[in-house]
Amino acid sequence: TGAFHADCEPLTAKDAEIIKEVWGGNYSWAERAVIVEVDGRKIAASMASMPHDVEYIKDNNFSGHFDLHFRNSTRHKDGAVSQAHQKQIMIAAGV
Repeated sequence: TGAFHADCEPLTAKDAEIIKEVWGGNYSWAERAVIVEVDGRKIAASMASMPHDVEYIKDNNFSGHFDLHFRNSTRHKDGAVSQAHQKQIMIAAGV
């Protein structure tokens, strides 16, 4: 079963600039298929780039965090699985 999604922040201002560029020049709630690589392992995921809420990294030109969903991840607000994110995860997985 899934759990809450990951709340993430770009480490640097350059990272934030790349995110914005990938979303066509503007941050957005639009879900996109992404691949997350951790220690050589590639994981299908879905990301929305809109900065919101809690922020820990202050010098990255990104006011808040973005959402990163994995298979069966749930939303904080209602514990539901986002079907829009799940669709993007399947695209990222090549299914």
